Amino acid sequence: MSKKFYKLIFSVTFLIMSFANGAPNTIFDKYENQFVFHVSQSIKKGKLDSKQDRFETLYNLMLQYSQPNDCFRLFGRRNFEIIAFIGGQAKKVNYSKYNQMLMGISQDIYFPIAEHFYFGAGLGGYIKTKVTDRISSIVTFGEKFFIGYQFNDKRIITELYIKHFSNGKLTPINKGQNFVGFAMLYNF
Repeated sequence: MSKKFYKLIFSVTFLIMSFANGAPNTIFDKYENQFVFHVSQSIKKGKLDSKQDRFETLYNLMLQYSQPNDCFRLFGRRNFEIIAFIGGQAKKVNYSKYNQMLMGISQDIYFPIAEHFYFGAGLGGYIKTKVTDRISSIVTFGEKFFIGYQFNDKRIITELYIKHFSNGKLTPINKGQNFVGFAMLYNF
């Protein structure tokens, strides 16, 4: 069997297993729903000592609806996401060629590290509106790492995150796309 097949099976299994029945979940407190607004900017891959600009004129806006769950007995949330890539002109590159919409589902797991702080990771599957010279498939995957802070009222949360989009080498062109960003979460 090929590596692509195993990656696909692992991803599908992870997503299916992640939709288990909910458990008490600290970032949701007594609430059962969460609305999230994300804003992020694309960052280039490359050497850290490079004198080139690391940030691109390409932005990611995302709306997310989440519910608490557990994933292999870890705190988690299952998510439905609608994402927009919005690019502009910078120097000699027109990033508007990457303008598109994505829609998908994801699963996050997280670990409390102090009274109001937590960190976590997520994995999702998405459908894109077009193929680009960075990811030459309509299907893509997203991996996310984040750190969050929950305010005292338990309704408002902020997160800083880095997110990578890739097609898992399902096609020959898979340069990926990386974003670093900020999210505001509201429990209800």
